Amino acid sequence: MATQEASAATAATGAPAAAVRPRLRRMLENRSGRVVAVGRAILACYFIFVLWADPRQPQVHEVFADLFLWSYVALAVGYVLLTWNRWWLEARLSLPFHAVDLLVFTALNYVTSGYASPFFLFFIFILLSSSLRWGWRETLATGTALIVIYAIEGISASTWGTEAFDLERFALRVMYMVVFTALMLLWFASRSSAAQPLLPAGVQPKGAEEFFRQSLPVIAERLGGRRALVIWSDEEEPWHYVVSLAGGRVLSERIEPEAFDPIVAPAAGEGPMIFDLRRSAILRGRWPRTRTEWMPDAVGAALAERYGLSCGLRLPLRTDDIRGEILIAEIEGLSPDDLDTATLLNDEIVGALERVELVQANERSAIMGTRLSFARDVHDGMVQFLAGVALRLEGLKRTDDPARLRAEVDELQAELAREQQDLRALIRRLKGIGLAPGAVDAAATLKPLADRLARQWGIELEVEEPEAPVLVDRRLETDIHNLVREAAANAARHGGARRVAVALGTDAGRLHLRISDNGRGLERSGRFHHDEIAADRIGPRSIFDRVQQRGGTIDIDTGRGGTLLSIVLPVADLAA
Repeated sequence: MATQEASAATAATGAPAAAVRPRLRRMLENRSGRVVAVGRAILACYFIFVLWADPRQPQVHEVFADLFLWSYVALAVGYVLLTWNRWWLEARLSLPFHAVDLLVFTALNYVTSGYASPFFLFFIFILLSSSLRWGWRETLATGTALIVIYAIEGISASTWGTEAFDLERFALRVMYMVVFTALMLLWFASRSSAAQPLLPAGVQPKGAEEFFRQSLPVIAERLGGRRALVIWSDEEEPWHYVVSLAGGRVLSERIEPEAFDPIVAPAAGEGPMIFDLRRSAILRGRWPRTRTEWMPDAVGAALAERYGLSCGLRLPLRTDDIRGEILIAEIEGLSPDDLDTATLLNDEIVGALERVELVQANERSAIMGTRLSFARDVHDGMVQFLAGVALRLEGLKRTDDPARLRAEVDELQAELAREQQDLRALIRRLKGIGLAPGAVDAAATLKPLADRLARQWGIELEVEEPEAPVLVDRRLETDIHNLVREAAANAARHGGARRVAVALGTDAGRLHLRISDNGRGLERSGRFHHDEIAADRIGPRSIFDRVQQRGGTIDIDTGRGGTLLSIVLPVADLAA
């Protein structure tokens, strides 16, 4: 009991300290504007101390130097206070104050020993501030401006200065500036992000809703928000989907499209933006085109009121199938830096969501392929068999011979039993069983089927003896059987054929299947190659689709003397 009380007391004492550390870190984390502002204020106060501690400085215009530095201190401190929680002011004032820093660098070097000034290293702060807030181009421009300013002051000192010019010191300092600028550019080139991934490793969402339920807390955390919302519509559905985060809870719902219309004002454009509905202001664009604009209804009032979205970030959600918005609110210390972070994160979100959609599309395609394959198998097998049975039953209605009638019924019963076995085999294949590895001789297994088809359709169906066994896998054997079934049925029913011949063989990893008949031929006579058959939809479509699915080709030669189907199928799995 005493141990539990001691633990509780320790936890109570340490909890505030533990809570303060993340809060302090969050005050400056991804807040380059604050870092630069605080650094500027500290440096300005340090400059005053240096002038007080070094009686030799300033060397010229002492009164001006003191007044100038004290003014700079006041500006630096005022800038911190003005922009600490005012992102719109920070966005407007960051570039003007960067110019002020360059002016201060020039003035300090002028009043304190020129090219030999102890304030020479102030250029490091200016270069760092540009690299923190902007990109490599702005950093390069800043470094170039600083080097030019320092070179002009050095040349002026060598020409009009009253003291001996130290060329070696001047050259070394110019080299320092060039090297430091180059190092900053190398840092840009090597910088990489180690941000938390949107989804845990191994997780593959089944759709956009599951994706956002998994990723929305991470999105909010990476942008520093405690409240977040994703709302989107799908072209195939009549409602809006909403996934929201508040108080650590993720909720999903569906709403009528008219409930929150518009979600974001059309005038807000298509890019990320910072919005503040209380001040009717937004910030959008990337530096140097960042701009603050007056927009009272940037986010729909009804949506903002329901989900507590008075101030925050908007990320547009745009993919091929989805249009929506991501809104992050209650971001501590919201600043223009968050706009750049949001832009990069938005690209990451869209890319991840498109991968989810691609996986879904592949799954749908696989399911559709399975359905089409099943439909072809049923059509070429069961449907054609039933059509043949119906034809034979129609013939039995006209017979008066009991013996013949009994024999035909017995044969039909045997055919039904065999077809039942084929149907069970098809069901087993759909379940993923029954396709044992290994090779079978397709010519040998085709002969019993040919006998059945001959009796079923009342035709002669001959399978030519190949020169060597035609070894194929079980799936290809099934496709061969179904191709012959469909071709025989078409020849008998639609072509009036009395004879069908089948020949098959293999050559260089390909199966050659030839099916000919002596029927009336197709409505359109001639020789047609695979591409022409595909474009003009010539011949039996079920046969073409099955060949196409197997990656094969089919040519048709048809006329009044009959039809010849020349089919080539790949047999990469052929067993030797």
